[in-house]
Amino acid sequence: MSVPLTPELSRSLTYLIDVETVAQDIATLKETKLDLSNTLNKLRESHRALQTTNDKYSFIKVGSLFFNYSTEECKILIQEEMDKVKQQYDSTCEELREKVLRLRDIEHEPQIKGVGLRPLTYKEAEGITKGFGVR
Repeated sequence: MSVPLTPELSRSLTYLIDVETVAQDIATLKETKLDLSNTLNKLRESHRALQTTNDKYSFIKVGSLFFNYSTEECKILIQEEMDKVKQQYDSTCEELREKVLRLRDIEHEPQIKGVGLRPLTYKEAEGITKGFGVR
């Protein structure tokens, strides 16, 4: 025997589905962010190892295959991959921030102060120091 859906029950069910959907998205984005962070750290470690080596050629692993490239080419390939992963990481962080704000909005909780803050860019910091006459 099923319970008939009243408007209040239907609204509550819709609310719970919305909250659970956004919460699941947040959990998935956190896991993705962690994976991207680990990948970025491994790439930084590889790039640093190549910077300190004196070898003319190095092996690089792509998938399950190893290729022998010049060390300079390997550095360029790893730097390009680092840039791609960093961009994905930044977009994932932005999407996570938006989802958290949306969840708090759905739950009728106050916004978190400082969540939208971003560090100053080099040009902005330079403009402030020039504006205040520092240096």
